[in-house]
Amino acid sequence: MGIENFSASNGWISRFKQRHGLVFKKLAGESAAVDTNATDLWFQRLLELLEEYEPRDIYNADETGLFFNCLPDRTLALKGESCHGGKSAKERLTVLLCTNSDGSDKQVPVVIGKSAKPRCFKNVKKLPVKYYANSKAWMTSEIFRDILHALDKFSGAKGRKILLFIDNCAAHSPDTSSLKNVKVIFYPPNCTSVVQPLDLGVIKNFKQAYRKQLVQRALCLMDERKEVKMKINILQAIHFIVSAWQQVTQFTIQNCFVKCGYGERNEESDMSEVNTNDEDEDWTQLGTGTAGVDFDAYVSVDQELATCGVLSVEEMCEEVASGSSMEEGQVDSDDNDEVDPKPVPSFQEALSTFETMRAFIYAHEIADRDQVNIINIEKLLFSLKSKGASKQIKISDFFNKK
Repeated sequence: MGIENFSASNGWISRFKQRHGLVFKKLAGESAAVDTNATDLWFQRLLELLEEYEPRDIYNADETGLFFNCLPDRTLALKGESCHGGKSAKERLTVLLCTNSDGSDKQVPVVIGKSAKPRCFKNVKKLPVKYYANSKAWMTSEIFRDILHALDKFSGAKGRKILLFIDNCAAHSPDTSSLKNVKVIFYPPNCTSVVQPLDLGVIKNFKQAYRKQLVQRALCLMDERKEVKMKINILQAIHFIVSAWQQVTQFTIQNCFVKCGYGERNEESDMSEVNTNDEDEDWTQLGTGTAGVDFDAYVSVDQELATCGVLSVEEMCEEVASGSSMEEGQVDSDDNDEVDPKPVPSFQEALSTFETMRAFIYAHEIADRDQVNIINIEKLLFSLKSKGASKQIKISDFFNKK
């Protein structure tokens, strides 16, 4: 433009980048090893695969490793940890997420831990997730096969034929001949960071919501100055996982699928960045005042965490010799430092706690849908009371025993 000795201020550069949508991104991990020829062929094939299916019948599933107890001060210690066993294996879970392309059906998360029956599961009749266990807390071909058959049964009950996209790893058995309602398509190798929707924002969104809850809990405990353990057990982690998965919005899921070529781009949305929590405040504000904490690194601390693998002969022999296969009923040592779970509260105790919680919530301004949720909880309490009464009362209870 003929302008010599031009020097831009930081504010000018920032506005210029914002105006033209310029962002800086670093290729790392799997993204740096993407086979561009394979991805071009894949996108050509993708259009043919999607022709016979509606958006609600197109699914993607993927596993991710999760250091469920990791707080920001441990980010550097765990970052880059592949976690094939040892102490770190007790602090990780593998979570499989599955959703369809329009975000209308987020399947129940699958959680894989190291212990088959940890101490915190005592008195728990039903978990809000599908839980499996093995000595590595990894996805295995047996678990994957069980998940596929459950999805096939779900689709058959709904009278639907669905298309499931998943990456081609060692644990994902290629034998899908027994499936009647699910057609499985494997992604080409070294391409999932570009072609898989869950890798392009959904999993990161999920982990942001999970770690936001973890940091919120830690801050609340520090505010109360309670002498309690900062660590959470697997049951508490499962509750956070379910809540985090619920917070992933349908809008985010749709945008991630569109970014991978599943459908047309929404002109009203900015696809240069797949945003996270739409209605909540920026969760990174939780770190205000915490010096030296990189929250983006904190969220992605377990990005490269191994979720499956092939055991060596030595590892298999060691596992058999130590009996670490975690059979049903066995309690792993990762819960040995916990006290026994509290006894199941009575209906009167539960109702009193609920009334206290309701009074606290109603003292603040809440949305209409949250009021409906509170009413539903009260209905559930009385429903469980009536079911418990019908099981416990016997004819002998009406006679006085002498």
